[in-house]
Amino acid sequence: MTAALTPLPAFAQVGPQDPAQAPTPPRDDASGRVQATVEVAAGYIDNIFATRRDEVDDLIVIVKPRLSYVVGEGDRRFAAHVDGEFGRHDDYGSEDYDDWSLGADGRYALSPEVVLLGGGDYEAKHESRSSPDAVRGLEPTEYERSFLFGGLQLRRGAVSARVAATVTGLDYSDVPSSLGVVNNDDRDRTQTELGSRLSWQRKRGEEWFVQGALDRRDYDAPFDDFGYDRDSDGLALALGARRTVSPRLTAEVFVGAMRQDYEDVRLGEVTALDFGALVDWAGPAGLNLGFRLDRDIGETTLPASAAYVVTSGALNLTATPHPRLQVGAGLDAAHFDYHGSPRSETSAGLRGWGRYWVDPRVYVGVEHSFSQRTSSAAGFDYDENRLMLRLGAQLQPRDLNGGGPFVFDQAAPGGLYVGALLGYGTLSTGLDGPRGPGSNTADFADMGASYGLMAGYGWVSGSVYLGIEAEGMVEGPEWLHVADRRFSAHKENAVGLSGRLGFVTPARDLIYVRAGVNSAAFHNTYVHSDTLTYETDRRTGLGAGVGIEADAGDRAFLRAEYLVTSWEDYEVAAGGGHGGTFDNFSNSEAQFRLGGGVRFGARPERNAAPAAADFAGYYVGAQFGHAALLSDNEGVRSGGTEVDIIRGSHGPVAGLFAGYGVMRDQLYAGIEVEADLSGANWNIERDPEGRIYSAERNYSAAVSARLGWRFGDSALIYGRVGAARARFEIPYETSGVAVHSKATVAGLRVGAGMEVALGEQTRLRLDYAVTDYDRYNVVYSANSDSFDHEESVMTIGLIWRPL
Repeated sequence: MTAALTPLPAFAQVGPQDPAQAPTPPRDDASGRVQATVEVAAGYIDNIFATRRDEVDDLIVIVKPRLSYVVGEGDRRFAAHVDGEFGRHDDYGSEDYDDWSLGADGRYALSPEVVLLGGGDYEAKHESRSSPDAVRGLEPTEYERSFLFGGLQLRRGAVSARVAATVTGLDYSDVPSSLGVVNNDDRDRTQTELGSRLSWQRKRGEEWFVQGALDRRDYDAPFDDFGYDRDSDGLALALGARRTVSPRLTAEVFVGAMRQDYEDVRLGEVTALDFGALVDWAGPAGLNLGFRLDRDIGETTLPASAAYVVTSGALNLTATPHPRLQVGAGLDAAHFDYHGSPRSETSAGLRGWGRYWVDPRVYVGVEHSFSQRTSSAAGFDYDENRLMLRLGAQLQPRDLNGGGPFVFDQAAPGGLYVGALLGYGTLSTGLDGPRGPGSNTADFADMGASYGLMAGYGWVSGSVYLGIEAEGMVEGPEWLHVADRRFSAHKENAVGLSGRLGFVTPARDLIYVRAGVNSAAFHNTYVHSDTLTYETDRRTGLGAGVGIEADAGDRAFLRAEYLVTSWEDYEVAAGGGHGGTFDNFSNSEAQFRLGGGVRFGARPERNAAPAAADFAGYYVGAQFGHAALLSDNEGVRSGGTEVDIIRGSHGPVAGLFAGYGVMRDQLYAGIEVEADLSGANWNIERDPEGRIYSAERNYSAAVSARLGWRFGDSALIYGRVGAARARFEIPYETSGVAVHSKATVAGLRVGAGMEVALGEQTRLRLDYAVTDYDRYNVVYSANSDSFDHEESVMTIGLIWRPL
């Protein structure tokens, strides 16, 4: 259910819109306007099958044509489009695809109070390998989607209402597999929905509303391949408010409940809390920031599971500092909670992109994206990097007037710089290997510190920053597995080269994304039976990150940044006869770093000394980020063997916070409360016999004291300490015994971060915190395992403070 009363496509098939991919929209024109665009992209993907082990990379070429037509404007408007996306891989032609769609929509005002709206589209696309419903076929699953909607909008005084009906049809194609043909006919369905929204404008810039929807999901087949009748009826109801907080900031929130009632009594009904949030901020120099949070009940192919509740969020930052240039960065994530099954999954992504018009009709672009999925079910985790170069052309020219010459210079924060870095982060390893007659799939992790040096060079044009940076880091995290097998992984000396793309605030602070290639030494030991493996090899990894950099004097600067790196997987000798056996190690790293240095670029001239930012007073904010969950797992296995293992993996996090602070000169002191949802989890599975269990951190609430120091004109660096309580779930199964532990555990939270002013009332911050929770036991039969959870969480937060 959305504010527009047109339902979102299934998250499994369509992800959040990427502003970098959206063509330049045509301008409304009463006489009609045709826009035609074509884009050719060439790129590299390091994990095309979205797998954890035996990752396969490939080159790809993508062609994206689009034709659109718009006539009229406002409440008398009609638009139509046809577009396609055709991908060709260099080595793996089985992954080639031909996607296309066509559609039209319009609005017609019968009077100032009554507006008709309607439209529809038809799509022929393929299901991504990263979809939670994707099957491991020899080729991607193709599907057709048809969508129709119609509605009525009424306005009278301070009251308005919208009513809309939609019909969606989905038809999936069968796909070949190594075991035959995968039948997808039992996924074909028709979904109808009727929704309404009643709004009351309480005062100028403030609107309260109630919205609801009914839906019906009818499957073509009476039963799926596992004998379940998946037809269902749904209901959703929510209350919300929308407010123009300031001329630059608009926010909307709603909360309610939703339910899906399935005809098969074995599936029962799914009831969940429904909530959502939208925050839009328009800043100086063409800077725009948007935050989205939403929930839905999605259909699944998992046996015995009725559905999944998906909580999705996205944070997008876009800047148009010059008519020829558009740059942006984004974070997005989703958490899938399966009902009727202990399985849950989370996915997270980070991307940065830029587009430059060399001519009013021709542009070039570059994009890097990193995505990651963790699952409580074994074998579904993966990391993926994509690097794309784009060349596009459009029929209607882009308006390049109104901008001065696009000239880069070396004014700060540009020019040459050197500095030092201190890092702390998590190394997590997905392990796959043989165990007896079966296999073992498990996650291991631990935290550790590192330190090093950096040097780079940057160019600045207006509010745009482009740079390149080299770094060298010493030491890193190490984890150790102690049981009948003893093995470990330790990341040691690393070097890297990255590109940085950033936005320079009016106060000359720098907000940036970065992407690059890294090389690190990984030391592995493996002791089992009569085998001893002791090896150190260098591995290559691709990584991405976000950061904030602020002046700390005439030429000095301070930096806070967070990096995620996916390293190439490799085999480690695990012993055994007949040539031995091997375990596959797939490493990922998440690292928070504080740094400082000296710039040698020219100092920009300032007409007047800027006013120092005031961080005192009340504030509220929304945050979005990346988390790592680590669990010190102790227990006794068959034969009396004691185990002491730190298991762990990653996942996204999103939440809200509020606080109050005071300042005395440059010293800041304050208190803050926060609440969040997390999808960080890890898993272990011994197949076909053995333990199967996982851990997931669901939600937390905390209160912290903050102590900080304002430096420069507009930046605050701070530390914080506080108390937290979090909810953990551990489904545990072994030897015919199955339990599902749900525990709320207290912990100590310690963190640090950096905050910069974007305007008089808005702030952006990067925060990192580590929480150590109390140990507790999970009892199964006459035995038990103990768990001592620890988590690290990085968030990017948008803050608003009233004047």
